[in-house]
Amino acid sequence: MSGSPSARDTVVRVMIVDDELELTELLSAAVTEAGWHVVAALSMRPGAAAPDAWFAARLAELDGGLARAPASVRGAMTVALVGIGSRSDALAAAALEAANRVGPVEVETPDGQRRVLDAAPAISRARAQARSRADRFGMHRDRA
Repeated sequence: MSGSPSARDTVVRVMIVDDELELTELLSAAVTEAGWHVVAALSMRPGAAAPDAWFAARLAELDGGLARAPASVRGAMTVALVGIGSRSDALAAAALEAANRVGPVEVETPDGQRRVLDAAPAISRARAQARSRADRFGMHRDRA
């Protein structure tokens, strides 16, 4: 097989097996949360090796799973959604649609507190800031 791998080929699946269902669920949530933190970090790096198509595929996962995810995972997923929407105008449009479908979500912070996050206004602010920086520094590319 030649060429670069497709977005689907770059996703890693981890199987967690244990006799204790509670432990399995806890480990699964921790691994899933960590994975979304990686997606969020990559999305915020303009030079990230992953193409926009890879992030678009992650948007589809977010759109379908964010509302159903455990509260401890939803925070990382919401940050990833904002990060993806911050990358480019094209991704922002798709991320805003997903954020509006999902709406505000209740998340659990690392210290166990619950709060509500709404990705849509954060995406809009991030793109406005990127456009402002582009205008200020004469950078008129989509990934400003």
